[in-house]
Amino acid sequence: MQIGRLKVTDFRNYKEADLEFCGGINMLYGKNAQGKTNLLEALWLFTAAKSFRAAQDGEMIRFSADSATVQTEYTAFGRKQTAEIIISTGKRKLLRLGGAPLEKTSALLGQFPAVMFSPDELHIITGAPEVRRRFTDSAISAFRPAYYGALRTYIRVWKQKNALLKHSPAKEILSPWNEQMAEVGATLMQYRKEFFARLAPLAAKVHLEVAGKDEEMEVCYVPSVPLKETKKEQAEALYTALEKKRDAEIYTGLSLIGPHRDEMRFFIQKKDARAFASQGQMKTAAVALKIAQGLLLEEEIGEPPAVFLDDILGELDEDRRTYLLSHMHNKQVILTCTEQDAVKLEGETRFFRVEGGTVCIST
Repeated sequence: MQIGRLKVTDFRNYKEADLEFCGGINMLYGKNAQGKTNLLEALWLFTAAKSFRAAQDGEMIRFSADSATVQTEYTAFGRKQTAEIIISTGKRKLLRLGGAPLEKTSALLGQFPAVMFSPDELHIITGAPEVRRRFTDSAISAFRPAYYGALRTYIRVWKQKNALLKHSPAKEILSPWNEQMAEVGATLMQYRKEFFARLAPLAAKVHLEVAGKDEEMEVCYVPSVPLKETKKEQAEALYTALEKKRDAEIYTGLSLIGPHRDEMRFFIQKKDARAFASQGQMKTAAVALKIAQGLLLEEEIGEPPAVFLDDILGELDEDRRTYLLSHMHNKQVILTCTEQDAVKLEGETRFFRVEGGTVCIST
């Protein structure tokens, strides 16, 4: 995966910007709040079809503008490609790939493989459960577009059921909703089971390399109901659990069982990392997890994904920073930081100075 060019118009604090990247490490540097992360956000739209920080698409449109346009030229899977996203006030995003409009957001998934490292993701271990679920959903959707479709269906059914629960319905009214949640929820759980079965050993291996043999890490998927061998068995188990919770759900007005309650846990030397790990150990575990995500994506698609490092190097000590960058030698990297000389870079590099929504190439 190689990104050649990024153009934005009326995006965030940019009236216009046009960047051409090298195939190695590209550094976007400048003071805080100048627009560095905005450019990574624009690129990430092509990976996830949504922002990694905006709650509403309209937040990405420049103040006083009616729409924002993001365009890119890149090479992936052996072919050159173009993509475009237009965000308009009060309208659905317009997506184009190779000039052709895309009817569904999911059609963009998997076309622009990339992995994001940000300070927020260093808190994946200590953060709320939804942080870990969001990581899981994003990682799987990157190479399993069908998962994204199932996830959207599940969220719709789950929210509709929650709306019904707020009115204290009769118990028998909930059964059809539980059937729907069980069917699509089982699909999500099967995908998650496969994902963690592949991710966990990669993360453990990477963690050993950076932390040393005395600190083994284990990543565990903890579903809200026990895992089963087949999707049919999983759907039956989930439906049974949902039916048993009907009284409690009516009382609380919330759906209490399902993939929206799944968890992910980390153990270091057999101890729960959230309770016993130091800050340094947690950061090491998070870095190992993200590197493993990149390795898994590369294994799946057959080529290295692009890597986005959003102001993360300043969060790591020298050893962890060096280790992270050592895994970037065969990948295109786009990183943000405050100072051009903040980190020693090797190989092909290009520097962009960002100031007040303008970008210029620096030497």
